[in-house]
Amino acid sequence: MGRYSRTMLKKSFFYLSVLIFFLFPALSYAAEIDRILSLVDYIGGDYANAVKEGKIINEFEYQEMLDFSSVAAGLWEKTGEKREGTADFSEKFARLHSIIVSKGPVSEVESLAGELKGRIISVYDIKPYPANIPDYESGKELYVRNCSSCHGLSGRPDDAFSKTLNPPPTDFTDPDINLGLSPFKVYNTTTFGIEGTAMTSFEKVLDEKQKWDVAFYVLSLGYPDIPSGGGASGLSTENIPHDVRKLENLALASNAEILLNAGAGGSDEEVLFYLRTAYLRDGIAGGASEAIAHTLRKLEEAIDLYEAGRKDEAFKEALDGYLGGFQRIEPALVSKKRPLVLEVEKKMGFFRSLVMSDRDSSELHDLKASIEEDLRESERILQGGSSLGKYLSFVNSFAIILREALEALLIIAAIIAALAHSGNRGMIRYVHYGWVLALFAGLATWVAARTIIDISGARREIVEGVTSLLAAVILFYVSYWLISKADVKKWKEYVRSKTQGALTRRSGLTLAFVSFLAVYREAFETMLFYQALFFQTGSSMPHVIYGLIAGVAVVFVIGFLMYRFTLRIPLKYFFSFTSVFLYLLCFILLGKGILELQEAGIISSTTADFIPYMDTLGIYPSYETAIPQAVLLLAFCLFARNYVYREKHS
Repeated sequence: MGRYSRTMLKKSFFYLSVLIFFLFPALSYAAEIDRILSLVDYIGGDYANAVKEGKIINEFEYQEMLDFSSVAAGLWEKTGEKREGTADFSEKFARLHSIIVSKGPVSEVESLAGELKGRIISVYDIKPYPANIPDYESGKELYVRNCSSCHGLSGRPDDAFSKTLNPPPTDFTDPDINLGLSPFKVYNTTTFGIEGTAMTSFEKVLDEKQKWDVAFYVLSLGYPDIPSGGGASGLSTENIPHDVRKLENLALASNAEILLNAGAGGSDEEVLFYLRTAYLRDGIAGGASEAIAHTLRKLEEAIDLYEAGRKDEAFKEALDGYLGGFQRIEPALVSKKRPLVLEVEKKMGFFRSLVMSDRDSSELHDLKASIEEDLRESERILQGGSSLGKYLSFVNSFAIILREALEALLIIAAIIAALAHSGNRGMIRYVHYGWVLALFAGLATWVAARTIIDISGARREIVEGVTSLLAAVILFYVSYWLISKADVKKWKEYVRSKTQGALTRRSGLTLAFVSFLAVYREAFETMLFYQALFFQTGSSMPHVIYGLIAGVAVVFVIGFLMYRFTLRIPLKYFFSFTSVFLYLLCFILLGKGILELQEAGIISSTTADFIPYMDTLGIYPSYETAIPQAVLLLAFCLFARNYVYREKHS
């Protein structure tokens, strides 16, 4: 390893150490605040089970309230993360503990605990709800595996083992206990456990998503069936206010709080069965009807704000209508009728442009009516019919891996041929070390990226947009590099300079590094393209995998043939064609990347009516997409002109 490499390595360790030094206290403070929040939430929901009219009705529960309020106050005094707006927290925690000591009214404890909970969430920007809609079946499976031995399969701890535990496990089917429960409370209990009981922490057993899945499933145990004689099956999203149905509210609100705000859509049992059981179990939450209702409501609110002269607020409502509504059903719809998805996206984008203009509001009303027609058609498609797009998913996946691997294989084959012709066959093994390592590195990068991209809403649009723009930058560099090497003599001189430099230094590692970079660059590009493809496949994802496998098989066959007949490949024509092709991909991804950031509200959108909407080519009717693409097209023309000039005078 050279002196420069050692210096860079030392600097990397230094910067990493500094990062950990400053990051660790922040993580510690965050854990303390989460713990305090969980205690306050627990007190607010459970005090009613400990004290009634100034008398203790459950000695163990009351002792918990005393302990938890004391611990919460102590943790707050010790925390090093006291932010603006928390100056009276010490007094509030002391007051909470004092009320509990004096066996004060339940209403006072619930009110004070609720105030503290709300302010902690606001001040520390805590999101007390899952990133995505919980999975009912996953929650059920996790509950059976981790919780049923104590709490019982039905939520009632009535088996022999449960009866040996002291204190007894919580009965999730008890109506009085159930009213005080919320998924957030169950989530916190799962995370931290309860000292002095059999309820241990599952922090290292379950990840964030799994804990939320279990928490929401636990809330369904109190209402597993339609109430006898009830009409819960007749309830719909129209019967219950939108704010009550929001995921944020369902996670944080107790059953008692939900009933206070649910309206008169049905009996208490019917409402709780619908929201706690059927809403997740039957796929109503996040379903097409719910998403479409959200989109249409937001568009209507945007029109009202526009007519009131509040354009910025109207834009935010229109953006929320897309991100919080239609985008949730987009992956499923794209595999069945992709043109309809593109049509809705186009109209939604035009709608956002209109609310920032000075057009007559009648245009917005007309456009909303057109969008509603498309959304109703989307709803009908998603409620029935066979899945489409499988063949296209397979072909796209196959083409990506074949195209990208061929480029990398050509480079490797040329290096190997140069080594063979120079009488250095013994060095070829280092080339193989490099590209094999690059494949593993590319796979690791792909897996990491797939994990990161498992997001939704504006963050998903931002990731898609940044990914597309990054891919466009890489393709621009690669295509320029290829066209500069299109001349066969220059290409062979380039390869010879790289390999000869490695040989004169007698360093197989250098040669392996050259091979690694050549292949990893292609592997990284491939990873970016598959990210975009996975976003667009929905239920056709298995066919993407099939296309990948088939493409890899064909690549290995071609690789063997290229290894045998490398010198017969017409390098000049291949690189010229590839360069033009990559410029086209760069042009498309540039437009798509900017469009995604527009849909996330990061980049503004100024309508250019004279530009057609051509999604296949990444062309969209906005100046923000058209101007960068025009600059790119001009750069390509200049490069092509210089290349033709060099060819004529060489």
